[in-house]
Amino acid sequence: MQHDIIEHLICGIRKRIEAEPERFPDALFTDEKYVYGSERDCHNRIIDLITGAVGDLPGVTEVTGNKILHRDGDGGRRDSWKPDVVGWNGTGDVVCVLEYESLNSSDSRVIEKDVYGYWRWVQNLVARPPMLIVTTLHDGPSPHYKLRYARPGYYNWEHVDRQKDARENPRAYWYACYAAQMDTGLRELRIRFANFNGCHLDAIDLAPLALDSADLAKEKEGHGSDSEWFVRWEPTAHVKAIRGRFKDLVWQEREPLRRQDLLQKFWKEEQAAWGDNCWNLGAQRRFFWNAMRVRTPRQAIRVIEGVQGNRY
Repeated sequence: MQHDIIEHLICGIRKRIEAEPERFPDALFTDEKYVYGSERDCHNRIIDLITGAVGDLPGVTEVTGNKILHRDGDGGRRDSWKPDVVGWNGTGDVVCVLEYESLNSSDSRVIEKDVYGYWRWVQNLVARPPMLIVTTLHDGPSPHYKLRYARPGYYNWEHVDRQKDARENPRAYWYACYAAQMDTGLRELRIRFANFNGCHLDAIDLAPLALDSADLAKEKEGHGSDSEWFVRWEPTAHVKAIRGRFKDLVWQEREPLRRQDLLQKFWKEEQAAWGDNCWNLGAQRRFFWNAMRVRTPRQAIRVIEGVQGNRY
């Protein structure tokens, strides 16, 4: 029944686009002028569109947007989740949740912000309402596609030097990334995906995009990250051992917040091991900025590798 609601929602969005083709042309989803600059109104138009479609769902009596559904508190650290659109019934229960990502934000934020925002919210819920995540990615060669924020300290820091791959097919590139990060626990959640290819909205099934058997076997064997290599400053045997130990720890940890705590401990131990040659405050700030964005074991490994590669 929950997935039926999402199917109704997708159909409702399509019907509204068909009813107003002049308001939702292909260019709205492909031309950057609708995302940046004085004419940017893609996000607002699509949120209005989705809000109307959610309001048409059976059982929905109220629709809200940008309202905090969940907030974490841990030793002063706060992390809130405010999905774009939420449908409520007459008794104050959530019927469905929707997140929309435009041409600018259909990237790593889908997992870091949307999937894990929902994951944190439903941890203590008995009834878990379904969520639909809608992305905006061209399905086919896209020679002018820009893979933004792909550098240390930014959203897509893991995708540096991957613009050529992404341009071959942005939708295929990013959904392969999403599938690789959606482990069994996340796939069991009530999360569905859909994508705007121009003004055409299609449901996306992650199941066929699962890691193949060779990749799964490699994941089970371990992270496979070598702690011996370095860039610029040669580490001592003690520093190498610290890196190797914490890679094992973050790889084995399944709780994202505890994984972030392990990265903080890693930084303190490594810097203590360097003694008077420890890194400056600017590097520390960049490291912690990346560490606090980590959600998956692979991302945590990349953060430690960032120290090895002198990226901070």
